[in-house]
Amino acid sequence: MSSQFSNDTGNSPEPRHYLEAFALKVAVAAFGLLSVDQASWLMGKLWRHVLPFQRRNQRALGNLALVMPHLDEPERQRIAAGVRENFGRVFMEAFRLKEILADDSRFDLSKAEALRDVAKSGGGCVVASLHQGNWEACSGAAIKLGLLPAGVYRELTNPIVEAHMLSIRAPFYPRGLYCKRPGSDIGRKLISILKAGGTIAMLGDLRDNYGLLLEFMGHRSSAMIGPAFLARMTGRPLIAGRVVRTHGVRFRGEAVRVDMPITDDKQADIAEGTRRLAAVFEGWIRENPDQWLWTHKKWDLPGDL
Repeated sequence: MSSQFSNDTGNSPEPRHYLEAFALKVAVAAFGLLSVDQASWLMGKLWRHVLPFQRRNQRALGNLALVMPHLDEPERQRIAAGVRENFGRVFMEAFRLKEILADDSRFDLSKAEALRDVAKSGGGCVVASLHQGNWEACSGAAIKLGLLPAGVYRELTNPIVEAHMLSIRAPFYPRGLYCKRPGSDIGRKLISILKAGGTIAMLGDLRDNYGLLLEFMGHRSSAMIGPAFLARMTGRPLIAGRVVRTHGVRFRGEAVRVDMPITDDKQADIAEGTRRLAAVFEGWIRENPDQWLWTHKKWDLPGDL
């Protein structure tokens, strides 16, 4: 198992890392005394009402003002509050994910036929999701549909918390979890998994300064090319997927096939596939803006909020 999970940062834990890990352990234990619905609701309300002045919240408001200038200040504040609440819910639900995914009544997968079709074909695909709804549940939803994904993730700064989170996420990535670090070369491994009929699940909405510069929600941003690159290099389908929150700890899984161009110019194909994936993400964000994580440094803001 250890060979499949790349989480060795080579960094020794600092004193603050132990304190953070201890605080996390206490919080998880305390919330573990509640039902899943109660724990999710309470953590969501705490994040909604306790953290409105956090720096990341100011970045969310700045992003909203940049790309949705038609919204007035109260509406932006309402969306930002929803973002905080949803993140608080996702944070707590991550520790109860096995319990949540075991309850089929919590998931409506009727709009995820694109993934079901891939599973029926016996092949694999590249599933690119975004930080919307409960993104932690995307791989579990793929498993419910008959796929066995490998995952790609970015490591946390706290190595103790990182190891703990990997142990929680591991069961939902039966083909392994692979860390994306600057200068790392995991592309060959991911390509081999896809060629062997496996599925790769990854988040594709983060800013990537080494990626493709494109228009996203009306402003320039650098997008991740990884999903389109893997799909183009292997001929596997590129699927945009999300698990949107419908009410409380209840979700709707959605999957849309992104048409990948196939020409003699692979780089141009990858760029166009990246733009088409970004277009799907943009539509989903505008549809449910209060469930997307606006706190990311997706665009350049005055003062680098």
